[in-house]
Amino acid sequence: MKNLDHELLIPHKRPALLVTGIKSHGSESIIVRGQIEKDHPLAVQESAPAVLAMEFAAQAAGLLLGLLRLNENPQAAPPKIGYLASLRAVRFETPTLPVDRPLTAEVILEGRLGSMALFSAKVMVDNEIAATGRFAIAGEQTQLNRQDAKSAKKFQK
Repeated sequence: MKNLDHELLIPHKRPALLVTGIKSHGSESIIVRGQIEKDHPLAVQESAPAVLAMEFAAQAAGLLLGLLRLNENPQAAPPKIGYLASLRAVRFETPTLPVDRPLTAEVILEGRLGSMALFSAKVMVDNEIAATGRFAIAGEQTQLNRQDAKSAKKFQK
């Protein structure tokens, strides 16, 4: 999976695609680079609403799910669309995010239950925390359900 094009793993296209590259990933986490381009529909002058931080984190989570799917089965079809199903305990440290400046998202897979996956995330601008929170992504059923009982408790929190 060297030199894997991240744009093949999620359905987003520019300018809505916020992820520009994968810094690192493991079986339960991913760190990505990104930026909000000046032609993004929500960008006004030099900034965009901070809520895009969670969209950026959700795109990173989608990449992680796609990578996990390929690790399970290298011949797997491209992932189907997933949906940002919920946001919890989200905290924005700033009302806006800068346009055309580097962003970093650190996303951790906390658990899975059927077609739902629960994540926690931290989004940074210039090494300063811009947003943190937890969210769920709903998508297709996967084979990564060996921890469903443990994961179910996390979804109840």
